[in-house]
Amino acid sequence: MYATFHDNPPPAPAERYLLQHIGDGRQFTIMLWDTEERARAAVPRADEIYEVLDDWYGPAAEQAAHAASIAVFEGPVSAAHFEAGMRDHEKRLKPASATAEGFIRGLLLWQPNARSVRMVATAASLETLEADSRAVYTTPLPPDEDPALIMAPDRVEVCRVLDHVPAA
Repeated sequence: MYATFHDNPPPAPAERYLLQHIGDGRQFTIMLWDTEERARAAVPRADEIYEVLDDWYGPAAEQAAHAASIAVFEGPVSAAHFEAGMRDHEKRLKPASATAEGFIRGLLLWQPNARSVRMVATAASLETLEADSRAVYTTPLPPDEDPALIMAPDRVEVCRVLDHVPAA
């Protein structure tokens, strides 16, 4: 699966989330594609396509999403940081989020050209999104993980989910 971000999304049969930034009110759409070819047709440059490395659901998966966060790790992410981040995702972040009340879905996105990462989380409300984030980021690192290799995001964007159109 692949993901693209759009200010003006193309009219295409793809799963999509319409989001609105908290604060400035800017709207944008995340579109999810089943093939790289379809994603390429939606954006002018290959560096605007993200590979979906993981797609997981939480206890509120059947609820409508009303809030989202996007943790952005600007590139280039080194190979050592990427590998440590993937271990941290599998051992700590994903299990903590997958059991957090109100957590709906997570998407781990990788842009190979820029070597950047985005982690999208959706939740039933802004309150549960905040509680889920606290639960995830206060979970201790595994004892065998080097804390120097675990990167904090460069920024976290908090959004309202205005609409979600599932895959056709």
